[in-house]
Amino acid sequence: MNSRKLYRLVLVLCLMFFQTTLAVSMPDSRIAPYLDIGIHKNDIEYFIQCNISAVTVDTYRGKGVRNRIDIALLDKAGISAALAADYRQDYPLDAEDITDYVKAGITPSQLEKYSEHGLFIADQVLSLIKEHIPPEYAAMLQNAHIFAYPVQAVKALLDNGFPFETALLYSRSVKNAEELNHLYISGLTPAQLYSALLAGFTAQEAVGLAQHGIAAEDFSRRITQENTCTLYPPASIRFVQLEALIEYQPVQETLPVPIKLFAQLHTTFSEDDSFPLSPEDKASITRQIQKYLKGMKDPSTYDLIHLASDIVSDRMKYADVDTQPELKALFPAHCSLNRFWQYGLGDCDKFAALTSVVFSLLKQHFPETLRNVYMTNALFKERKDHEWNSLVIVDYDHLIMTYLDTTDYQSHLDKVHRFKQASPLNALDGEHFNQQQFLQHYQQKLCQ
Repeated sequence: MNSRKLYRLVLVLCLMFFQTTLAVSMPDSRIAPYLDIGIHKNDIEYFIQCNISAVTVDTYRGKGVRNRIDIALLDKAGISAALAADYRQDYPLDAEDITDYVKAGITPSQLEKYSEHGLFIADQVLSLIKEHIPPEYAAMLQNAHIFAYPVQAVKALLDNGFPFETALLYSRSVKNAEELNHLYISGLTPAQLYSALLAGFTAQEAVGLAQHGIAAEDFSRRITQENTCTLYPPASIRFVQLEALIEYQPVQETLPVPIKLFAQLHTTFSEDDSFPLSPEDKASITRQIQKYLKGMKDPSTYDLIHLASDIVSDRMKYADVDTQPELKALFPAHCSLNRFWQYGLGDCDKFAALTSVVFSLLKQHFPETLRNVYMTNALFKERKDHEWNSLVIVDYDHLIMTYLDTTDYQSHLDKVHRFKQASPLNALDGEHFNQQQFLQHYQQKLCQ
């Protein structure tokens, strides 16, 4: 329970106690001043026990504060009735909101600037002021039907140089500042976004396509509007161990993919985690993986799958970046995925996302070998405490699917013997995979 709720609860319990134990013998001389200003007897007992005089109560009531607990909170905080009235002039604030503003050093005149721009949600305005975000910027988002929240994402937009005057171009395409920040950082222009929306993708899916290097002009040859289960019913999915792909030979033409499946195959992050990735970030990662490509001739599909995980494992060291205070400061909310790459630190969701990104960059270097091969976040998994990757190969009449886990792979890496035994990268096992649940989610999400 937070301190505000706890304090209010104490006041209520205090009131109940005084009403039941101290109300029997209250002298008339103490009650009379309250009765003169029209206070109910139960409230009188409460105010007396809280040492709030009738004059003080009358002053608050004269300024529109009539709730006894609000009066007690304001009086205890040393906030005068006149000051409370100034805060309530443009906002329907309660005593707790006013107390928070006073403690934060936010004046009524500062609030007025935000109310002039149509911003009235107390918690949101408090956060905007604390983050030094001008009201006109938040208003531009609101006017475009983009909720200026979470405020850290609005701050990220400001820091990333987003031209707020263009917010209307994204109207109704994104819901909030966080989605807009990811879209903007991805390098996706409003025109490209519009093309993706016309093709039937969502804004979030459009970001995933951009991060995987899929251009709008490629949509017509890469996707089909057919239902996923028409082309690839659940029975056509072949679940295989990773080492079964050692001898895989790619199909020699690019196969169009049902649009819902195509969007799923280009997601980099889970639903709960998402980190911006700009074209500059991808260029930075590309420069650093060049050394792995030197001297490589005619790699197989299996070689490149392993190479993506090898690169991430060589580069990254596992660390609890979401929980350790010193690392949370190093990797603030909404920082780029590239920041984890540059520092070489991350936990499982960063390992999985970077494996997907590195694979998409390898795909641009070896387009024929990886023509119909897709790596994404773990599709249709049940576990919430861990992240890994799906690998999907699209064939004429079936899909080949497996899981791989770069985080676990790093902990027992054995590149020399991986062809002689089950690959430590393989994750199509009971710990990661439930075929029945996978197929249920497949039908629900892709075939409806």
